Amino acid sequence: MKRGFVERNSSLVPDELLVSRRKKLAEKFGAFGVEAAIVYGDVADADELHYFVNLAPYWGSATSIINRDGKQALVTGMTARVNFWVAMMSGMDKEDVTGAGPNVNKALVKYLREHFPEGASIGIVGDYFPADMLNALEAGGYKGVWMTAAAREISSAQDAGFRETLLEGIDLMSKAVSKALEGAKIDGRTMRIIAADAEYACRTAGAMDAVLLAGDAGLKFFKAPDNISPGAWTLFVLLQYLGEWLVITRNTDPALNREAFARRDAYLRELRPGKRTAVSGEEDWQIELCPMVRSDHAAYIAAGELNFAPGQIISIRVSNSEKGIMIEDMALLGESGSQLLTKI
Repeated sequence: MKRGFVERNSSLVPDELLVSRRKKLAEKFGAFGVEAAIVYGDVADADELHYFVNLAPYWGSATSIINRDGKQALVTGMTARVNFWVAMMSGMDKEDVTGAGPNVNKALVKYLREHFPEGASIGIVGDYFPADMLNALEAGGYKGVWMTAAAREISSAQDAGFRETLLEGIDLMSKAVSKALEGAKIDGRTMRIIAADAEYACRTAGAMDAVLLAGDAGLKFFKAPDNISPGAWTLFVLLQYLGEWLVITRNTDPALNREAFARRDAYLRELRPGKRTAVSGEEDWQIELCPMVRSDHAAYIAAGELNFAPGQIISIRVSNSEKGIMIEDMALLGESGSQLLTKI
Protein backbone atom coordinates (compact mmCIF):
# COMPACT_ATOMS: atom_id res chain seq x y z
CA MET A 1 0.00 0.00 0.00
CA LYS A 2 1.02 3.62 -0.43
CA ARG A 3 2.28 5.62 2.48
CA GLY A 4 -0.36 7.79 4.14
CA PHE A 5 0.98 10.94 2.50
CA VAL A 6 2.61 11.12 -0.92
CA GLU A 7 4.89 14.08 -1.63
CA ARG A 8 4.88 16.36 -4.67
CA ASN A 9 8.00 16.20 -6.84
CA SER A 10 7.54 19.65 -8.41
CA SER A 11 11.29 20.29 -8.83
CA LEU A 12 11.62 17.18 -10.99
CA VAL A 13 8.16 17.25 -12.63
CA PRO A 14 6.91 20.87 -12.74
CA ASP A 15 3.39 21.85 -13.78
CA GLU A 16 4.61 22.89 -17.24
CA LEU A 17 5.91 19.40 -17.93
CA LEU A 18 2.59 17.83 -16.92
CA VAL A 19 0.75 20.24 -19.23
CA SER A 20 3.06 19.32 -22.12
CA ARG A 21 2.45 15.60 -21.51
CA ARG A 22 -1.32 16.10 -21.61
CA LYS A 23 -1.08 18.18 -24.77
CA LYS A 24 0.80 15.33 -26.47
CA LEU A 25 -2.07 13.02 -25.58
CA ALA A 26 -4.64 15.55 -26.84
CA GLU A 27 -2.78 15.78 -30.15
CA LYS A 28 -3.76 12.15 -30.76
CA PHE A 29 -7.50 12.75 -30.30
CA GLY A 30 -8.06 13.39 -34.01
CA ALA A 31 -6.64 10.01 -35.00
CA PHE A 32 -9.04 8.29 -32.59
CA GLY A 33 -12.03 10.53 -33.30
CA VAL A 34 -12.53 11.46 -29.62
CA GLU A 35 -13.58 14.70 -27.95
CA ALA A 36 -11.75 14.00 -24.70
CA ALA A 37 -9.87 11.29 -22.83
CA ILE A 38 -10.41 9.82 -19.38
CA VAL A 39 -7.23 8.64 -17.66
CA TYR A 40 -7.88 6.22 -14.78
CA GLY A 41 -5.72 5.06 -11.90
CA ASP A 42 -6.17 3.54 -8.47
CA VAL A 43 -4.12 2.63 -5.42
CA ALA A 44 -2.75 -0.51 -7.08
CA ASP A 45 -2.14 0.68 -10.65
CA ALA A 46 -1.90 4.33 -11.64
CA ASP A 47 0.91 4.41 -14.21
CA GLU A 48 -0.83 6.56 -16.83
CA LEU A 49 -2.62 8.71 -14.27
CA HIS A 50 0.65 9.48 -12.53
CA TYR A 51 2.41 10.27 -15.80
CA PHE A 52 -0.17 12.74 -17.07
CA VAL A 53 -1.44 14.11 -13.74
CA ASN A 54 1.27 13.42 -11.13
CA LEU A 55 -1.35 11.64 -9.07
CA ALA A 56 -0.89 8.18 -7.54
CA PRO A 57 -3.87 7.67 -5.20
CA TYR A 58 -2.88 6.33 -1.80
CA TRP A 59 -6.42 4.94 -1.48
CA GLY A 60 -9.42 4.74 -3.78
CA SER A 61 -9.14 5.89 -7.38
CA ALA A 62 -9.10 8.98 -9.57
CA THR A 63 -9.83 10.01 -13.14
CA SER A 64 -8.54 12.90 -15.21
CA ILE A 65 -10.77 14.20 -18.01
CA ILE A 66 -8.52 15.84 -20.61
CA ASN A 67 -10.04 17.97 -23.37
CA ARG A 68 -8.73 18.90 -26.82
CA ASP A 69 -6.73 21.83 -25.39
CA GLY A 70 -4.93 19.56 -22.97
CA LYS A 71 -6.74 21.07 -20.00
CA GLN A 72 -8.14 18.74 -17.37
CA ALA A 73 -10.60 18.28 -14.55
CA LEU A 74 -10.36 15.59 -11.88
CA VAL A 75 -13.15 13.35 -10.60
CA THR A 76 -11.94 11.04 -7.86
CA GLY A 77 -13.21 8.06 -5.93
CA MET A 78 -11.83 9.73 -2.81
CA THR A 79 -13.81 12.15 -0.68
CA ALA A 80 -13.81 15.94 -0.91
CA ARG A 81 -11.83 15.96 2.34
CA VAL A 82 -8.63 15.31 0.38
CA ASN A 83 -9.34 17.61 -2.58
CA PHE A 84 -6.61 19.95 -1.33
CA TRP A 85 -4.07 17.11 -1.51
CA VAL A 86 -5.23 16.08 -4.99
CA ALA A 87 -4.94 19.70 -6.13
CA MET A 88 -1.47 20.04 -4.62
CA MET A 89 -0.17 16.86 -6.25
CA SER A 90 -1.63 17.61 -9.69
CA GLY A 91 -1.07 21.37 -9.78
CA MET A 92 -4.81 21.85 -10.31
CA ASP A 93 -7.10 24.47 -8.82
CA LYS A 94 -9.07 22.94 -5.98
CA GLU A 95 -12.31 24.04 -7.70
CA ASP A 96 -11.51 21.71 -10.62
CA VAL A 97 -11.35 18.64 -8.36
CA THR A 98 -14.51 16.68 -7.55
CA GLY A 99 -14.19 14.20 -4.72
CA ALA A 100 -17.13 11.86 -5.33
CA GLY A 101 -16.26 8.86 -3.14
CA PRO A 102 -18.35 5.79 -4.06
CA ASN A 103 -20.43 7.91 -6.48
CA VAL A 104 -17.49 8.46 -8.79
CA ASN A 105 -19.16 6.88 -11.85
CA LYS A 106 -22.24 9.07 -11.50
CA ALA A 107 -20.10 12.19 -10.99
CA LEU A 108 -17.99 11.35 -14.03
CA VAL A 109 -21.04 10.99 -16.29
CA LYS A 110 -22.45 14.23 -14.87
CA TYR A 111 -19.25 16.06 -15.77
CA LEU A 112 -19.29 14.68 -19.31
CA ARG A 113 -22.91 15.74 -19.82
CA GLU A 114 -22.08 19.26 -18.69
CA HIS A 115 -19.10 19.61 -21.04
CA PHE A 116 -19.48 17.27 -24.04
CA PRO A 117 -22.40 16.46 -26.36
CA GLU A 118 -24.30 13.21 -25.90
CA GLY A 119 -23.01 10.52 -28.23
CA ALA A 120 -19.45 11.86 -28.22
CA SER A 121 -16.56 9.41 -28.34
CA ILE A 122 -14.30 9.52 -25.28
CA GLY A 123 -10.79 8.09 -25.10
CA ILE A 124 -10.21 5.47 -22.41
CA VAL A 125 -6.71 5.34 -20.86
CA GLY A 126 -5.58 2.85 -18.24
CA ASP A 127 -4.78 -0.86 -18.43
CA TYR A 128 -7.10 -1.53 -15.51
CA PHE A 129 -9.94 0.83 -16.40
CA PRO A 130 -12.97 -0.57 -14.49
CA ALA A 131 -15.69 -2.30 -16.49
CA ASP A 132 -18.39 -0.72 -14.32
CA MET A 133 -17.06 2.76 -15.06
CA LEU A 134 -16.99 2.10 -18.80
CA ASN A 135 -20.50 0.65 -18.64
CA ALA A 136 -21.71 3.78 -16.81
CA LEU A 137 -20.21 6.05 -19.48
CA GLU A 138 -21.82 4.11 -22.29
CA ALA A 139 -25.15 3.97 -20.47
CA GLY A 140 -24.86 7.75 -20.15
CA GLY A 141 -24.72 8.10 -23.92
CA TYR A 142 -20.97 8.13 -24.63
CA LYS A 143 -18.76 5.80 -26.65
CA GLY A 144 -15.51 4.57 -25.14
CA VAL A 145 -12.47 4.32 -27.43
CA TRP A 146 -9.36 2.59 -26.08
CA MET A 147 -6.28 4.82 -26.17
CA THR A 148 -4.00 3.18 -23.61
CA ALA A 149 -1.46 2.07 -26.23
CA ALA A 150 -1.18 5.64 -27.54
CA ALA A 151 -0.72 6.97 -24.02
CA ARG A 152 1.93 4.31 -23.34
CA GLU A 153 3.83 5.40 -26.44
CA ILE A 154 4.06 8.93 -25.01
CA SER A 155 5.21 7.85 -21.55
CA SER A 156 7.71 5.35 -22.98
CA ALA A 157 9.67 8.26 -24.46
CA GLN A 158 10.94 8.84 -20.90
CA ASP A 159 11.29 12.63 -20.76
CA ALA A 160 13.76 14.44 -18.50
CA GLY A 161 11.35 14.59 -15.55
CA PHE A 162 10.82 10.84 -15.67
CA ARG A 163 14.52 10.03 -15.97
CA GLU A 164 15.70 12.40 -13.24
CA THR A 165 13.07 11.11 -10.82
CA LEU A 166 13.86 7.48 -11.53
CA LEU A 167 17.64 7.99 -11.31
CA GLU A 168 17.23 9.60 -7.89
CA GLY A 169 15.00 6.76 -6.74
CA ILE A 170 17.32 4.04 -8.05
CA ASP A 171 20.25 5.51 -6.14
CA LEU A 172 18.32 5.75 -2.87
CA MET A 173 16.64 2.35 -3.15
CA SER A 174 19.83 0.52 -4.19
CA LYS A 175 21.56 1.64 -1.02
CA ALA A 176 18.57 0.65 1.09
CA VAL A 177 18.22 -2.83 -0.42
CA SER A 178 21.95 -3.46 -0.20
CA LYS A 179 22.01 -2.63 3.50
CA ALA A 180 18.93 -4.77 4.24
CA LEU A 181 20.38 -7.84 2.49
CA GLU A 182 23.74 -7.78 4.27
CA GLY A 183 24.27 -11.15 5.95
CA ALA A 184 20.87 -12.49 4.83
CA LYS A 185 22.29 -15.98 4.20
CA ILE A 186 23.84 -16.48 7.65
CA ASP A 187 22.29 -14.16 10.25
CA GLY A 188 19.35 -16.41 11.20
CA ARG A 189 16.52 -14.13 10.08
CA THR A 190 13.39 -15.70 8.66
CA MET A 191 12.43 -15.03 5.05
CA ARG A 192 9.58 -12.80 6.19
CA ILE A 193 11.85 -10.74 8.44
CA ILE A 194 14.41 -10.30 5.67
CA ALA A 195 11.66 -9.08 3.32
CA ALA A 196 10.25 -6.83 6.05
CA ASP A 197 13.68 -5.37 6.77
CA ALA A 198 14.16 -4.64 3.08
CA GLU A 199 10.76 -2.96 2.84
CA TYR A 200 11.38 -0.92 5.98
CA ALA A 201 14.75 0.27 4.65
CA CYS A 202 13.19 1.28 1.33
CA ARG A 203 10.20 3.01 2.94
CA THR A 204 12.57 4.91 5.19
CA ALA A 205 14.57 5.97 2.13
CA GLY A 206 11.40 7.34 0.48
CA ALA A 207 9.64 4.47 -1.31
CA MET A 208 5.94 5.28 -1.88
CA ASP A 209 4.99 1.67 -2.48
CA ALA A 210 6.66 -1.73 -2.39
CA VAL A 211 5.98 -5.26 -3.59
CA LEU A 212 8.31 -7.93 -2.17
CA LEU A 213 8.21 -11.61 -3.09
CA ALA A 214 10.33 -14.62 -2.20
CA GLY A 215 11.47 -17.12 -4.83
CA ASP A 216 12.48 -20.73 -4.25
CA ALA A 217 15.11 -22.80 -6.06
CA GLY A 218 12.61 -23.38 -8.88
CA LEU A 219 12.15 -19.60 -9.25
CA LYS A 220 8.53 -19.76 -8.17
CA PHE A 221 7.58 -16.60 -6.27
CA PHE A 222 5.29 -16.14 -3.28
CA LYS A 223 4.76 -14.11 -0.13
CA ALA A 224 7.77 -14.60 2.13
CA PRO A 225 6.93 -17.14 4.87
CA ASP A 226 7.95 -16.70 8.51
CA ASN A 227 10.54 -19.44 8.55
CA ILE A 228 14.26 -19.75 7.97
CA SER A 229 14.99 -21.02 4.48
CA PRO A 230 17.00 -24.27 4.36
CA GLY A 231 18.94 -22.92 1.40
CA ALA A 232 19.55 -19.86 -0.72
CA TRP A 233 16.49 -18.04 -2.05
CA THR A 234 15.63 -15.02 -4.19
CA LEU A 235 14.14 -11.70 -3.07
CA PHE A 236 12.17 -9.75 -5.70
CA VAL A 237 11.79 -6.06 -4.78
CA LEU A 238 9.50 -3.79 -6.84
CA LEU A 239 9.53 -0.20 -5.59
CA GLN A 240 7.81 3.08 -6.40
CA TYR A 241 9.66 6.35 -5.84
CA LEU A 242 7.82 9.64 -6.42
CA GLY A 243 5.49 7.78 -8.75
CA GLU A 244 8.09 5.93 -10.84
CA TRP A 245 8.83 2.20 -10.54
CA LEU A 246 12.10 0.28 -10.33
CA VAL A 247 13.01 -3.34 -9.64
CA ILE A 248 15.88 -5.04 -7.85
CA THR A 249 16.16 -8.83 -7.51
CA ARG A 250 18.88 -10.68 -5.63
CA ASN A 251 19.67 -14.15 -4.30
CA THR A 252 20.54 -14.35 -0.60
CA ASP A 253 23.74 -16.19 -1.55
CA PRO A 254 26.31 -13.65 -2.87
CA ALA A 255 28.16 -16.41 -4.75
CA LEU A 256 25.07 -17.19 -6.84
CA ASN A 257 24.60 -13.50 -7.58
CA ARG A 258 28.18 -13.24 -8.81
CA GLU A 259 27.56 -15.96 -11.40
CA ALA A 260 24.70 -13.89 -12.83
CA PHE A 261 26.63 -10.61 -12.53
CA ALA A 262 29.27 -11.88 -14.97
CA ARG A 263 26.58 -12.61 -17.59
CA ARG A 264 24.82 -9.31 -16.94
CA ASP A 265 27.96 -7.19 -17.16
CA ALA A 266 29.12 -8.80 -20.40
CA TYR A 267 25.69 -8.23 -21.95
CA LEU A 268 25.51 -4.59 -20.85
CA ARG A 269 28.92 -3.82 -22.33
CA GLU A 270 27.55 -4.74 -25.75
CA LEU A 271 24.02 -3.34 -25.35
CA ARG A 272 23.38 -0.24 -27.45
CA PRO A 273 20.30 1.79 -28.42
CA GLY A 274 18.38 0.34 -31.33
CA LYS A 275 16.51 -2.89 -32.00
CA ARG A 276 17.07 -5.85 -29.72
CA THR A 277 15.13 -9.04 -29.00
CA ALA A 278 13.50 -8.95 -25.58
CA VAL A 279 14.67 -12.47 -24.70
CA SER A 280 18.06 -14.00 -25.46
CA GLY A 281 20.39 -16.52 -23.91
CA GLU A 282 23.03 -19.16 -24.18
CA GLU A 283 23.47 -22.51 -22.47
CA ASP A 284 21.14 -22.48 -19.42
CA TRP A 285 21.22 -18.71 -19.00
CA GLN A 286 18.44 -16.37 -20.13
CA ILE A 287 18.44 -12.58 -20.39
CA GLU A 288 15.16 -10.62 -20.50
CA LEU A 289 14.78 -6.90 -21.13
CA CYS A 290 11.94 -4.61 -20.08
CA PRO A 291 11.72 -1.12 -21.67
CA MET A 292 9.95 0.47 -18.69
CA VAL A 293 9.15 -0.94 -15.25
CA ARG A 294 5.51 -0.50 -14.26
CA SER A 295 3.31 -1.22 -11.27
CA ASP A 296 2.43 -4.69 -12.61
CA HIS A 297 6.03 -5.69 -13.32
CA ALA A 298 5.69 -8.85 -11.25
CA ALA A 299 3.55 -10.19 -14.11
CA TYR A 300 5.78 -8.89 -16.93
CA ILE A 301 6.65 -11.39 -19.66
CA ALA A 302 9.40 -10.37 -22.07
CA ALA A 303 8.60 -11.10 -25.71
CA GLY A 304 9.19 -9.86 -29.23
CA GLU A 305 11.56 -7.16 -30.43
CA LEU A 306 12.23 -3.89 -28.62
CA ASN A 307 13.58 -0.60 -29.97
CA PHE A 308 15.66 1.30 -27.42
CA ALA A 309 16.56 4.99 -27.44
CA PRO A 310 19.74 6.62 -26.08
CA GLY A 311 19.31 7.55 -22.43
CA GLN A 312 16.45 5.09 -21.90
CA ILE A 313 16.27 3.41 -18.49
CA ILE A 314 15.39 -0.28 -18.70
CA SER A 315 15.46 -3.39 -16.54
CA ILE A 316 17.59 -6.44 -17.29
CA ARG A 317 16.78 -9.84 -15.79
CA VAL A 318 19.34 -12.64 -15.84
CA SER A 319 18.27 -16.14 -14.81
CA ASN A 320 19.30 -19.76 -14.77
CA SER A 321 16.41 -22.03 -13.87
CA GLU A 322 18.67 -25.08 -13.50
CA LYS A 323 20.72 -23.37 -10.80
CA GLY A 324 17.82 -21.41 -9.29
CA ILE A 325 19.49 -18.06 -9.93
CA MET A 326 17.70 -14.85 -10.88
CA ILE A 327 18.80 -11.24 -10.60
CA GLU A 328 17.22 -8.09 -12.01
CA ASP A 329 18.71 -4.63 -12.33
CA MET A 330 18.08 -1.19 -13.76
CA ALA A 331 20.38 0.07 -16.53
CA LEU A 332 20.89 3.25 -18.56
CA LEU A 333 21.41 2.82 -22.31
CA GLY A 334 24.27 4.69 -23.97
CA GLU A 335 25.89 4.82 -27.40
CA SER A 336 29.15 3.39 -26.06
CA GLY A 337 27.60 0.74 -23.84
CA SER A 338 25.00 0.55 -21.13
CA GLN A 339 25.52 1.60 -17.52
CA LEU A 340 24.43 -0.50 -14.54
CA LEU A 341 22.43 1.67 -12.12
CA THR A 342 21.57 -0.77 -9.31
CA LYS A 343 25.05 -1.43 -7.98
CA ILE A 344 24.38 -3.87 -5.16
